[in-house]
Amino acid sequence: MLGMGRNYYVKVPYGKMADEPNLANIESMVTTFKSHPALFGYYIADEPSGEVFMNAVNKVNSLIKKLDPDKVTMLVLCNMSEVIRFKDSMDILGVDPYPVPKNPLSMVAD
Repeated sequence: MLGMGRNYYVKVPYGKMADEPNLANIESMVTTFKSHPALFGYYIADEPSGEVFMNAVNKVNSLIKKLDPDKVTMLVLCNMSEVIRFKDSMDILGVDPYPVPKNPLSMVAD
């Protein structure tokens, strides 16, 4: 899975994050991959939103940081109004706003 001299993220298998992240599975995954030289970090969530997701993402981020403090954590948001809510939930934030069909394409530049 990892190799070829590149840096990789491992996507965290959180299951139904809004209900409760499977911390035992995440701990197993981090323990398995944390020493691999090609691992750059952990991709925690794709487009979470709301308070319930924030609590779950924070639990996952805290566990990963405890188990592997030298790697980065990342999540992606599509709703820019969620940036403030999730600002302390990761090291790297990716954004993917979807302007079409409701907003002009120029909103991506904003």
